[in-house]
Amino acid sequence: MSGFLQRLTLSGASLLCATLAFPSPLPPEGGYHLVKRYELGAAPGGKEYWDYITFDPGTRRLYISHNTEVKVVDADSGQILGSIADLKRVHGIAIVGELGRGYLVETVKTEFGARNMAMDPKTHLLFISSADFTPAAAPTAEQPHPQPTPIPGTFRLLVYGR
Repeated sequence: MSGFLQRLTLSGASLLCATLAFPSPLPPEGGYHLVKRYELGAAPGGKEYWDYITFDPGTRRLYISHNTEVKVVDADSGQILGSIADLKRVHGIAIVGELGRGYLVETVKTEFGARNMAMDPKTHLLFISSADFTPAAAPTAEQPHPQPTPIPGTFRLLVYGR
């Protein structure tokens, strides 16, 4: 065997031994499982609608869009710390802990249909997804409140700065 092949074989064997000696961590058997359940109560106005959850690691708070309010929940205890009420149907939420601010996609002047939002903590740019929508269909008995639907191929990302 040539010197190159011997070194290659030895390197491969060393790598195999190192891999066996230091196995990579595997997820627990069965994957994720329920560890807690927090009851959050009814939405204002009786219409149940949940959308996005945003976690603030600095305060360990969850901001949960819940129809016309945002529930603020302690992530460790499940205690409802408060709510931001009297909103339109709430979607995306972004938290900027170092500025002590939060944004709802509904509070940013943007286009119809903008829903999902994320913030770059370094630049404070907001990234919001949107699309073009068809007009809502006429109401029927089965669908008394029809919603506009996204037009395929028009999905886009909007970037907002201060």
